[in-house]
Amino acid sequence: TPSPVMPGQNAVLTMTVNDLDASRKYLAEKGVNFIGEVIEVPGHVKMIFFKDLDGNIFQLVQMLD
Repeated sequence: TPSPVMPGQNAVLTMTVNDLDASRKYLAEKGVNFIGEVIEVPGHVKMIFFKDLDGNIFQLVQMLD
């Protein structure tokens, strides 16, 4: 899956969470719109992007190791 972050937009605030699926569900229930699907590097990391109302890009990350 290609990254939704285009060149020149690489300033992304990343937040590490213990359970990405639970965090995504919680935030989606609060109205957060995610960009694309969860990206997983097996055995290493799961991540997903989202934007705030001003268009700033954020990322949730769960370490898997």
